[in-house]
Amino acid sequence: MATYQSSAVTAQDANIPAGGGAHVAVVKLDFSSTNLGTSQSIDVMHVPADTIVLNAYLEVLTAGAGDLDLGDDTDPNRYVAAYDGSGAAVAPAASTAGGFLYNANDHIVLTNGSTDAFTGVVKVVAVMTPVPADPATAATFA
Repeated sequence: MATYQSSAVTAQDANIPAGGGAHVAVVKLDFSSTNLGTSQSIDVMHVPADTIVLNAYLEVLTAGAGDLDLGDDTDPNRYVAAYDGSGAAVAPAASTAGGFLYNANDHIVLTNGSTDAFTGVVKVVAVMTPVPADPATAATFA
């Protein structure tokens, strides 16, 4: 299975605020001229270590055949599972209650799980926040 990387993966690091604060990352991918083939994946955006992704969303802007998963390097459908890309709509989010903590660098990944190439346009949105460094001294309690 081929895995590709969008140009937003490397460019996105510059858009992550230093020192904290939630932010929204948005990437638009157009597969009308270069299809996302059967069982192919694309790294959509970078997730730095020590970041909580509160949720990630997939919106099909222009329909194309294909069943789309949105996840990460470990769980390919952590956020969206087998969404039918043949209709323009927002995919229902998977149950990732409370978000997911990444303790190592990772990626938000879009995968075409269909036997048809996906030829549409999608928008991927992720809401994430960095986790502050551990305090120098552990809190005491009785």
